[in-house]
Amino acid sequence: MIRIPDHSTILAPTSLHLPLYEQIAAQKGNCLNIRIYSLETYLQTLFEQDKENKLSILMKYQRALSSLDPKNTFYHSRNDFDFLNACLQFLSLASLLDVSDFPNQSQKEKDLYTILSLLKKIPLFSPTLKQAKALDLDFSNLYILEGEKDIGSLFWTDHFLSKGAHLLKGEQKEAPQYFSCANTRKEIEVLAELFLSKKVDIENSLIALAQESDLEVFSQIFDAHHIPYTPLKRPLLSTIKNEFIAVLKYLHTKNNETFLALIQTLFPDASKALVDYERQFPDVDLLLIEYEDNALISQEEFIRWQQLELEAKKFQRAHQFIDTWSLEDMESICTLIQSLHPDPSEDDLAMFDAIVQDLASVLEDLKDQEDLSLFIQYLEKKTFNKNADTLKGVLVGGRKEMSGLSKTTILVGAHALLFPSLQVYGGIFDESYLQNTGFPSLKDRLQMQRKNIFGTLDSLDSLIVLIPQSDYHGKSLESSSELDAWMKKRPTFQAILDPYGGSLPRFALAQGQAASLFFKNNSFSSNYSKIQTFNRCPLRHYLRYGLQIKKAYKKDGIQLDRDLVSRILQKARLYKSERFQTIDHEAIRQIIQEEFSFAMKVFWTKKKRFETLIDEFSMEMLSLIQVLDLFEDKLHLSLLNKEYEVHQNFSWDNVNVEMKGAIDGFDSKSLSLIVQDPNLIEAGIGDHEGGLGVYDLSLQPKAEKQNAYAVNYRTSQPSASPILNKQFEAKVLDERFIKGWKVQDLPGGIQDELLLEVKKKVPTFQEKEQGIQEKLEQVLTSLKAGEILPVHEEGACTRCPYKAICRNGAIRKEKGAEPA
Repeated sequence: MIRIPDHSTILAPTSLHLPLYEQIAAQKGNCLNIRIYSLETYLQTLFEQDKENKLSILMKYQRALSSLDPKNTFYHSRNDFDFLNACLQFLSLASLLDVSDFPNQSQKEKDLYTILSLLKKIPLFSPTLKQAKALDLDFSNLYILEGEKDIGSLFWTDHFLSKGAHLLKGEQKEAPQYFSCANTRKEIEVLAELFLSKKVDIENSLIALAQESDLEVFSQIFDAHHIPYTPLKRPLLSTIKNEFIAVLKYLHTKNNETFLALIQTLFPDASKALVDYERQFPDVDLLLIEYEDNALISQEEFIRWQQLELEAKKFQRAHQFIDTWSLEDMESICTLIQSLHPDPSEDDLAMFDAIVQDLASVLEDLKDQEDLSLFIQYLEKKTFNKNADTLKGVLVGGRKEMSGLSKTTILVGAHALLFPSLQVYGGIFDESYLQNTGFPSLKDRLQMQRKNIFGTLDSLDSLIVLIPQSDYHGKSLESSSELDAWMKKRPTFQAILDPYGGSLPRFALAQGQAASLFFKNNSFSSNYSKIQTFNRCPLRHYLRYGLQIKKAYKKDGIQLDRDLVSRILQKARLYKSERFQTIDHEAIRQIIQEEFSFAMKVFWTKKKRFETLIDEFSMEMLSLIQVLDLFEDKLHLSLLNKEYEVHQNFSWDNVNVEMKGAIDGFDSKSLSLIVQDPNLIEAGIGDHEGGLGVYDLSLQPKAEKQNAYAVNYRTSQPSASPILNKQFEAKVLDERFIKGWKVQDLPGGIQDELLLEVKKKVPTFQEKEQGIQEKLEQVLTSLKAGEILPVHEEGACTRCPYKAICRNGAIRKEKGAEPA
C-alpha cells in the first residue's frame, strides 16, 4: 500500500479521489495539508486559465471550414462530428508537443494541410510543454499516482518527473497470480468465489475490468451472490439526454417523423393515440369517410379507429405549441423537460445540468441547421458518467483505476485482444501520416506506454489476473504473450461449477396442483386445439390453459381470412347463377376489387400493395372455385358453409370428460365446409349433421412436388413423356381435392375415382373421433402425472409467446412423436 507524504499535492484520476481521501484520512487522521487534483484541473490552476468547452471549439472549427473548396477531399466531412473531433485531438497533441510542420506532398496531405492551416488559427486555450518548461517552479512536493495513462498524460508525467516531482506508488509484496477460465461468466464466478471463501478481503480490493461492457455481467453475478461492490464510475441513468436529442432533431428538421419521435419521447403515454393513428393512417381523416359493408374491416373496428382519431386530435390540440418551437424557445423547452420530472433523481439533475451548460456555451452560435446537426451528433456520442460518492465493499473500475491504493487488485479479462492494448493512431491521422511530422516515433511512444503499463503492475501490492479462454459465442481467446512474459508463466486453468449451467429449469406439477388446475370437481373439458397445443409443447398447454396466461394478440392491418373467403365464394356463386356462365379470372378479380375498395379508401397510401394483393388473391380464389366446381359440376355434391363440431362425453379414471369443438384445429385462413348429397337431402335420408364429410378450403396450400415426366415401365422398352401443363394442373387440382377432406362418411359402392381415393385415405367420423379420444386420454394421463416438460416439436418455439418463461428448458422431439 502507498504511503501519503505530508504537505503534498497529488495528481490522480477523479474516479480515485474518494478512495484517496479515505486512504489519507486513515493514515493522517485528516486531509488538511494535502491537496488532490486531476491532471486537467492542476494544469488549469498552474497556468491560471480555463479550458474552453470542447463543443465550442468544434463549432468554431465547423465555421472555419464553411468556406472550404468543394474540390477538397474532405469537403463533405466538414460538418461531421467524428471528422472535426479527430482534427481537434490531433491539433491538441500537436499543440502540446509544439509540432507545427505537417506533411504537404500527396493530394490527401495537401487537402489536410489546407484544413489544419485554417483550424490552427483557432486558439485551444490548453497549456503546452513549451510553456511548462518556461516556468521556474519547484515540483518536489508534487506526487503523481502511478497508474495507466493516455499518451498526452504520459508526456506531462515525464515533464513533471524531470522537474522534481515523484511517482506515488506501492511495492509488489506478493507474487502475482495468473488464472484462466472457460469464459467471462465463469471468470466472474471464480472472482466471486474468491470473496465468498474470504481468500480476498472485500473491503480492501479493487476489480479492474479490461472491458467495460463486462460490468453488466459482473453486476448480475455479484448481486446474485449478495457481494457488496461500488463502481468507481458509472453511466448516468436518465431519459433527459434522449428528450433533448428528440427536441433538437425536431428543431433541425420539422416533419411528421421527427414530430412523432418527439412526442413519443416527451409524452410516451399521453401521445400513444396520436402516434398509433399517424403510424396506421397517415394523411387520412377517417371522420370524413362513411363506412361501407366489406369483409376486411368490420364496422366495430372502423368505429374504434375513428375514436382513436378523436383522441389523437385532442392531444394534438393540447400540444399545438410544439409547432411554433424554434431555437429561441430553448429556455421554455428546458422548463418543459424539467416539468416532465417532478421528482428528479440525482442522475436526472446531473444530466440536465451538464446538457444545459453545453447548450448555454454555444446557444448564440447555433445559427442554422448545420450548427444544430453538430450539436446533435455531439450529444448523441457524449457519455455522462458519475463518480462514486460513497464506498462500500469491493471497488470496481477499469485499468486506469489500478493503483497502489488497494491491498489486492484483480485484473479481469486481460486476454490478447485487450492487453496491453497500446494506443496506435489510425483513421485520417494515422501512423503513416504522423511519421512525416515532428511527433515522437511510434517506437518511442509504444515503449513509453509499455513502461507505464508494466510499471503500474509492478506497483501493486497483490495482483490476481483472470482471463477467459473463449467469448460468449464460443470463439477462442488467447492469453497475452506480453503478459505471459511479464508473469514468466502461462495462466493456470481454474474450473468452477456454474450454478446457472448444467441443469435445465424443472417443470413438474404435484398431483394436488394438477387436480386443482385441470380436474376441478372431477371434471375435464377440452377441444381439439387444446390437444394440439399439448402435443406441440406440454409446458405451453400448462401456461395457457392451466395458469390462464393469455398470449398477447395484435391484429396487424388487413388480414385475408376465412370470412373473406366465404364472402367471395358466395358472390361468385351468385355471379354464376345470374349469368349462367363459368366464372373467369377477370370476374373473380372484379368481385375481390369490390371487397377491397373500402380498405383502399382507408389505407390509400398502400394502394399499390393492395393491387398486388388483389392479383395474388384472385389467382388463389380461382383455384378454390375450381375445387368447388369438382364438387358441384362433376360430382353433383353441395357444400354447406358450416363448422362441424365434435361433442363427446365419457368417463376416464373417475373423471367426467367432455370433448367439444371443431373436429380439426382452428385455422383463420381455412374455411370449413360440410359436404352434402342433394339427392339424399331431398329424399330425407341425409340426416347426419356431418353429411358426407368435412372439407377445408385453405388459402395457403402447401407446395407439392410434381414429376416433370410420366414414366412407363410396363412395356418392353421403358418410356418417359413430358407431363403437359393441363395434365399438371389437373393432377394438382385432384391432389388438392383429396387433401382438403378432413373426415368422411362416404357410402359404399361409389364409382368416382377421386371419391374412392378419399374413402381410402381419409378417416371416417368414427375413426377420427376415436383417434381424438385416444389422444385426449394420453393428455389426461400426462396431466394427472404432472408432466409439463417443454418437449416440443421442431419450430414450436419460433413464435411461442412463453419463450421467456421456458428459457433454456426446451427439449426437442421428432414431429408426431408422443411426449416422453
